[in-house]
Amino acid sequence: MSLPPLSEEELDALLVSGDREAELRDSFGDPLYEELRHLARQDQATRPTRKSHSGQVFILPGIMGSKLSVREPRDTDLVWLNPLALRMGRISELKYPDSHDIFASGIFHFAYTRMRLALQLKGYKVQHIPFDWRHSVPDIANKISPLIEQATGPVSLICHSMGGLVGRALAAGNREKIRNVITLGTPNRGSYAPVTVLRGLHKNVHLLARLDKTHSPKQLVDQVMCRLPGLLEMLPSPDARPAEHWFKTDFWPSGTSLPPGDALALAATAQSDLPPPDDRFTQIIGLGHETLRGVKIDSDSMEFTSDTDGDGTVPRDLAEMDGAANRYYVEGEHGGLCNQSLLIKACDDILSGRKPSLATTPDALSRRTTPKTHDEKTLRSAARSGLPREADAPDAVSDAALLEGFLAATADLQPIQPAPEPPVPTPQPEPEPQTHVYTRQRTALRRININVMNADILDVPADAYVFGIFEGVTTLGGAIGAVDHELGGILSALLADGQISGRKGEVSFIPIPRHHLRTSHVVIVGLGPFGPEDTILSAVRVAGRNLMRSLCISEVASFASILPGAGSGPAPVKIFQALFTGIFEALEDWDEDQSFSCIRICEFDKDRYTGIVRSLNKTFADVNMPDCEIVVQEKPAPAARGPRRNAPRQRQPLPDIFTVRAEITGVETANPRIALFLHHVSGSGRTRASVQTSEAHFGLNDLTTRMEPLSKSPSPDQLPKIADEIEHLILHRDFLDAFEYDHDSGYGLQIICDAWASRIPWEVLHLGGPPIALNGGISRWYLPAAAGVSRSARRPLQVRSARDIRMLLVSDPTENLRGARAEAEAIKSTLLGHDGFALRTKSGAEATLHAVTELLGCSDSDKLFDVFHYAGHAFFEATDRARSGLVLAGNQYLHGTDIAQMAQVPGFVFLNACESGRVRKAPDPDAAEPTPQDFAARNSGLAEAFLLAGVRHLVGTFWPVYDDTALQFSSMFYEGIRNETIGAALTRARRDVNAKGSAEWVNYIHYGAANDRI
Repeated sequence: MSLPPLSEEELDALLVSGDREAELRDSFGDPLYEELRHLARQDQATRPTRKSHSGQVFILPGIMGSKLSVREPRDTDLVWLNPLALRMGRISELKYPDSHDIFASGIFHFAYTRMRLALQLKGYKVQHIPFDWRHSVPDIANKISPLIEQATGPVSLICHSMGGLVGRALAAGNREKIRNVITLGTPNRGSYAPVTVLRGLHKNVHLLARLDKTHSPKQLVDQVMCRLPGLLEMLPSPDARPAEHWFKTDFWPSGTSLPPGDALALAATAQSDLPPPDDRFTQIIGLGHETLRGVKIDSDSMEFTSDTDGDGTVPRDLAEMDGAANRYYVEGEHGGLCNQSLLIKACDDILSGRKPSLATTPDALSRRTTPKTHDEKTLRSAARSGLPREADAPDAVSDAALLEGFLAATADLQPIQPAPEPPVPTPQPEPEPQTHVYTRQRTALRRININVMNADILDVPADAYVFGIFEGVTTLGGAIGAVDHELGGILSALLADGQISGRKGEVSFIPIPRHHLRTSHVVIVGLGPFGPEDTILSAVRVAGRNLMRSLCISEVASFASILPGAGSGPAPVKIFQALFTGIFEALEDWDEDQSFSCIRICEFDKDRYTGIVRSLNKTFADVNMPDCEIVVQEKPAPAARGPRRNAPRQRQPLPDIFTVRAEITGVETANPRIALFLHHVSGSGRTRASVQTSEAHFGLNDLTTRMEPLSKSPSPDQLPKIADEIEHLILHRDFLDAFEYDHDSGYGLQIICDAWASRIPWEVLHLGGPPIALNGGISRWYLPAAAGVSRSARRPLQVRSARDIRMLLVSDPTENLRGARAEAEAIKSTLLGHDGFALRTKSGAEATLHAVTELLGCSDSDKLFDVFHYAGHAFFEATDRARSGLVLAGNQYLHGTDIAQMAQVPGFVFLNACESGRVRKAPDPDAAEPTPQDFAARNSGLAEAFLLAGVRHLVGTFWPVYDDTALQFSSMFYEGIRNETIGAALTRARRDVNAKGSAEWVNYIHYGAANDRI
C-alpha cells in the first residue's frame, strides 16, 4: 500500500495519535513504525523545554525519493508512487518534457523520517525538500534555491544520493547562506545504475513493468526513463572512466534505449559544469556491498565487473571527489544510509562541529573482494527473479520494493517498548501478563526492560538476535538453526570454517541488512566446551559480560535471545543469574550514556516459557544492578511476520555429544593414572534434553591391555566383547547404567576431545546395541584446534554443487608400498566413473616435497584443492607433535609446520598412512614392536599436526590396516562423497568393510563436522 503524500506535520500527528496505524505499519513495517512513533512522541513531549540550535537543516532526498503528483484543476493526483495509477499505465504521464503539470508532492518517509525526527530531538530545525528528480540537476537547484534563501539563519544540507548533486549546485549559488553540506552516497562522478536502466537490466524496470499492464520493460525505458535528464546526468563521468564514453550514442551497444536528439550531450555538459565540493562539504561513502564498477562492450552486449568497494549502487571511486573538507567511510547500503544510527549520530556530530566516529580511509573499514564478472543475460535474469505474479502485483509490491537500490526501509532500529499498562480484567482462564519491578534504590537512575515472550524469535523485532553456542558443536538446531535456515546457511558455513568457534567469551557479529528478519544483526556468543555446572555458569557469566560490552560499543540498544546454555545441565535460574551478573558488570563500565534499554527473552514452548518467567523473577529477587530499575514484564507475542523467506525448514538431526578431557598423573611411573571426565548432552534422538556426566579413573596399562585386540584386526564377532571391556573402563558404571542411546535414530555421536582423550578408540563404542559408528556414525572434534579460523580451501555455498571437487592424490612417494599404488589406481578408477571431480596425481619419484607443496600451497583460487589424499609413509615427532608429517620422494618430509605456513590448505585430508612404514608392509624385525598406545599416540599426533595447521576435516587410521581394507574403504568413501555429507559417506564405507567380514572399519577416525560436505 502506498500512502498519499503527507506533510511532516501530518505524519507526526498520526504517529503521536496512533491514527491510521494499520496503513502506517503497512508502509513502514512494524519495527520502523514503532521507532518513528516513539521518536514523534518524544519530539512532541520535549519540544517546549529542549535547547534549539540556530539555523535550519534541510534533507535532500535521492533520485526517486520524492513523490510526484499531477496538479488537476480541483485536486492533485499521485502518480509516483501509486501502484493503482501505475497499473493503469499512467507512468507515461512522467515523460520528459512533460505535458502534465507534475510537481514534487512529498518524500518517501520510510527512508528519511527517522533522521529528521532524531535530529529534531537533538534541537535542530529540520525540514525535507522534495524535488522533481526527473529534471536536470541545475534546474532542480534553481527551483528550490528560493526556499534556501528564505530560511532564517545559517543553512545546513544533508543530501542523499542525487540530492548531493543538487547540494553542490545550491552551495555554489549560496556561499554565505549554506554553512555545511553532508553528502551520503552521492554519485559525484556517476554510477552504473543508469546504464543498467537504459539497457533494461535493472530490477526496478522489470518490477514496474510487472505492475504496469500497458508497458513492457523495453517500452518503459524507451518512452520514459531514457528521456530523464536527472538520470542521464548520473552516467559514469568520462573523467573517472576515460575509456567509457557514455554521453556518445555510438559508444552504446545496438539495441540500447537512448534519448532522442542531443539529450546525452546536454547531460554531459550539465555533469561537467556542476561545481565541485568545497571546504563546506563532508562526504560519507558507503562500502561493503557488491557494486557494478566497470564494463566491457562489444557490438551488441556488455559485460560488467563488480566488487564490494561500494554501497551496492555507487562505486567508491565514483563517489569520491576532490575538494571536500572531510571524507568518511561506513559499511552501508546505498538506499539505507539515512536510516543508519551511526550516520544519524555522525550528522549530529558534524553539524555540532565535532569529529564523527567514522573511518577516514576505506582500508580501515573493509577489504575489496575479488572482482566478479556479469554478462547481460545473468543480470537480466537476476532482475526478473522473484517478481510477483502479474495478478498479484498491485498488492504484493510495496514502495520499498519498487525503490530497491535507490531507497530502503531497512534500519538498525532500536525497538521502543511502550510504558507498562495496568492489567485489564478478562474472563479468560489464561493468567494475565505480569509486570515485576526490582530496584534497591528509591530513585533509580536508569531502567532496563526485560520482556518475556511466548513467541518464535523470528517474529520478534530487535536490534540484534543473540545466541550462545558451545565449543565443538557442529550442527545448529532449534532457534539458531531456524535463523540459519532463513539466512541460507550462513551461520553453518561460518561455523564450519572456524570463523565461529564457540570459544569461551568469543563474540561474533554477523550483519544481515538484506535478509528478511526483524533484526539487523545476529550475534553469536561462545560458551566454551561442555563441562560441569560451575564451568558452564562461569562461561555464561563471561559471555554476558563480553556480549554487553560489544553491544554498548556498537551502540545497540536492545536484543532478543533465548535462554543461553539451555539443556546443558544448570537450572535456568542459575543460568540467568550468571548471565545477568555478567551483563550488569559490563553495563556499569561501558554504558555511560545509558543507551541500552531492553532485553527480550523468547521461548516458543508454553511449558518452558512458564518456567523461564518464574526463573527470571527469582533471578532479580537476588541479583540487582546499583541505581537501576529492572522491569520484568510478560509481553504478548508480536504478529507473525508472514511466510518465511525460504521453504519450510526440515529439522537437521543433532547428534549426541560427548565432551571429554583427561588428566594424567604419575607420568614417570610404570602405570600412569588417567582421570577421564565426560559430559554428555543428548541429541535429536531424545524427546527431552538430558545431561549426564561420567568420571572414570584407570591405569594406562589397563587401557593398553583392552586396546590390544583392536590392533590385531579382530573379527566383527569379537568386537562387542572388546567394546564392553573398554566401555566399562573409560565410563563410570553409574553413567553406563543410566545412559540410553537411540540406536534406531541414526543421529550419531560426536566426540569433543582434548589431545590425550583423542588416543581412546571411541569408534568401538556399542553402548548396549550395535556399533554406533555403523548406525549414525561417530566423528570427533579436536578442541585444541577448534579456536583457530580455518584456512581451508572451501568452496562457496552457492557453487558447491556447480564446480568440480578438486582433489590431489599422492601415493607411494618412497616407491616401496605396492598396496598404496593399488589404492591410488582404485581411487582413480572410482572417480573417473563419476562426474564432478577434477583429479591431479603425484606418485612415486614425482611426489617430491617441492611438487607437493607447490600444488597444496597455491594461492590461486581457481587451482586450490578441496581434497588431499595421501597413501604412503608417515612419521611422528614425539618432542614436537606439530613437526609430525608425511614422507615424500627422496626421503623428504612434509611437516605439519609446513602445512601451517601455507596460505590455504585443503578442507579435507585423507591419510591412509602410518608412522615408520608400518602400513602395508612388515615391520623391521630389528625394531621394537609398538604397543597400541604407541600407535594411538603417533597417529593422534599426526592428526594433530594437520588440524592445528588449519585443516577442518581429517580422516586417518588408528592402527595399521591391510591393503585390501585401505583400498575398499577409500574407494567406497569417494563413491558417494559428491552427493553425501562427509559423515554419511564415512558410515557407508564402514558398513561396506563390515559387510565383507572385517572389523578394520573401527580403525578409521574422522575429525570434523559429520554434517558438512566437501
